[in-house]
Amino acid sequence: MQAAIGGTFVALNFSYWCMALLSRKLCWNYRSIFTVKKRDEECCKKGSYTERLFAAICSSKEYEWLRKSKAAPESDGWDEWLKEAYENKERPGWNAIEAMKRLVTDKLPSKTT
Repeated sequence: MQAAIGGTFVALNFSYWCMALLSRKLCWNYRSIFTVKKRDEECCKKGSYTERLFAAICSSKEYEWLRKSKAAPESDGWDEWLKEAYENKERPGWNAIEAMKRLVTDKLPSKTT
């Protein structure tokens, strides 16, 4: 049993070393698997986090992953903003900041001291 495990270990290590000797074009060529689109230059110019989230929604055409990755805060206002941003993903002129202020910031409790 030990000889079989040892032999398998040696064979796998040998194959890993052989793969390392191959050209990177053969090992790391993902062009045949994935389609990579050039990024929209306008989305890269915008600097706020909210605008970048909207640009990510426009690029990916999805918004659920922002919840799963915890990229967007967890609140009812942000949930509404994500849904509205998703609905406006085809409208690059949509003002993400104004929507965020309307749906998130205005609903925050005011601090009075």
